[in-house]
Amino acid sequence: MNKIEIEQLFSLRFLSDLKPGKKEDLVFFNVRGSDVEKDEYTVSLYAHEEGKTTSLVKEDYGGLYLPEEESVLCLGKPEKDKKESHFYRVSLVSGEKKDAFTLPFVPNDIKLVKKGLYLLSAQVDLNDINAYKRGPKEEGKDCIVLTESPFYFNGQGFIDRKRKGLFLYQERGGVLTYLNVGAVRLAAYDVNEKGIYFAADKGKAKENFIHDLYYYDFAKKKAEKLLSTGLNIYDLRVWGTKVLLLGSAMEDYGVNENPKFYTYDPKAKKITLLAENDDGFGSSVLSDVHLGGGKCWLEDGGDIYYLTTERNASVIRKLDPFGRITTFFKEEGAIVDFLMQGGNLVLLGDYGMRPSELYRVNKGELTKITALNERALKGRYIAKPKKINFNSCGYDIDGWVLAPFEYDAKKKYPAILEIHGGPKCVYGETFIHEMQLLASQGYFVLFANPFGGDGRGNRFADLRGKYGSIDFNNLMDFVDEVLKRYPSIDRSRIGVTGGSYGGFMTNWIVTHSRRFAAAATQRSISNWLSMCGTSDIGYAFAEDQCGGKLYQEDEAEILWEHSPLKFAKALKTPLLVLHSDCDYRCPLEQGYQMYAAAVEKGVPAKMVIFKGENHDLSRAGKPSLRKRRLEEITAWFEKYLRKGK
Repeated sequence: MNKIEIEQLFSLRFLSDLKPGKKEDLVFFNVRGSDVEKDEYTVSLYAHEEGKTTSLVKEDYGGLYLPEEESVLCLGKPEKDKKESHFYRVSLVSGEKKDAFTLPFVPNDIKLVKKGLYLLSAQVDLNDINAYKRGPKEEGKDCIVLTESPFYFNGQGFIDRKRKGLFLYQERGGVLTYLNVGAVRLAAYDVNEKGIYFAADKGKAKENFIHDLYYYDFAKKKAEKLLSTGLNIYDLRVWGTKVLLLGSAMEDYGVNENPKFYTYDPKAKKITLLAENDDGFGSSVLSDVHLGGGKCWLEDGGDIYYLTTERNASVIRKLDPFGRITTFFKEEGAIVDFLMQGGNLVLLGDYGMRPSELYRVNKGELTKITALNERALKGRYIAKPKKINFNSCGYDIDGWVLAPFEYDAKKKYPAILEIHGGPKCVYGETFIHEMQLLASQGYFVLFANPFGGDGRGNRFADLRGKYGSIDFNNLMDFVDEVLKRYPSIDRSRIGVTGGSYGGFMTNWIVTHSRRFAAAATQRSISNWLSMCGTSDIGYAFAEDQCGGKLYQEDEAEILWEHSPLKFAKALKTPLLVLHSDCDYRCPLEQGYQMYAAAVEKGVPAKMVIFKGENHDLSRAGKPSLRKRRLEEITAWFEKYLRKGK
């Protein structure tokens, strides 16, 4: 049995973007992998039919595709610094590639309206609405002008006056039409043969999360506002003669409130609540071995199947036209994408402590179809999570322990507490490379789902005004419970790490406790006051979650009360600060402040800044920098947790 090493991360393949073919047994999906030499990721299109998995497209592929009757329409790999995008078709019979069409921009999405007519989305500039025809101009060379909030967005850069635009493309004749829907910000849209339903805000300088419903009529060639929904629309879809809306009024639980199901009747011109809902939308089970996207809902046989999280696992529920919700599929693990085919469920998921593979579900039985990641992990030690359920602050909390490589109960071992981000996310019984790496290096790895996480309804997830209280106590009680059950853990050699909300909690813990021998805080929050005005979501998220108003003197103190930086005088724990310079979710200044506080207090500290990376470094950063990040974390804990080994 060999250890899991950093390099195993770059041998894994990441499955996503599952779509059905026109034949009953045919499905397609994307497979991404690491090209260490080029320091980038590759993407290939795979097909699976009648028990056989084949790589359909390997070269010149941009990751966007649309299945057709006898072929697949594929986006070519966009050339660097080129504005155009090239589409081609791959025959499912011969494998031959034929040119299809070229567009003057690179689309984010493509939907089929009817044969030969496509709806595409791409970014447009309100300052120069025809810029897409000429390609992006160089920005930021001399100055950047800001007139809106948010003015940048993680992974996208500066978005001031930038919008998601919709385009129609008629392949016959090569006619491209920009659907000018004004300055509104699109939240969701769906299309049928007659037009497009879309939800958008009012397009004011400051974005809000209350959306209006619009309809673009293809015949009239214009959009009209149908009504104000009073909801934050997560998504929408045309559902028979009605439109199904997934939305939240945010009245009871703020911006993190789980959405309910509504229908819009075009004839009655009104919205009606179809089904109450206390679930989140989509899977929030965390992983560092996912790349690419997947759908959260679909229609099959008149019913809606949607992805949610229950406790610690991805679950698929069914919604019928009468508003009745039932659980359709539940298995301990995580779902990346899914579809219904012939009445059966097909999915890409993480099960059995392995990264994603293709599965079929027949009569509730889960069967693995592919084994694309078996070779990378063959003969490697994969620690099995041992579940611990315990009571803390009146809540039953789930936690897990991974035992170290070649664990011997008679020996003493260091341990590391991992804290998830979100906070409205969860850990599950799934393969996380970072945790397996630490277990292979001889650490107990501890992780739990404290109050504030997803999968247990709105009330459990409602952390507003409680950051650093119940969640902190849950985590400390978890560590105490683990120590009772595992006397092999050396109490003097426990470390703590986490990213995003997990970074906030790491900062909070080291300014409120001295029980940890070392800490690594990643893409963290240290000061809610400055986060309000610098984060891409800070203007809404920080005030909502903390309960204070930045620009009201009597309430700004509330933001400071929830800030780890206020309590930095108590900081004694050696602190590693990891941050990316293009992280606009938890901006770089948050890491600077925590590092500066550690230096001021004379605490051993080190800060590593990853150039050109954003908030998603640990999940989607360049292979070389993901490697460097793991090297920094493991070296830091090696230095401070191996004393007396």
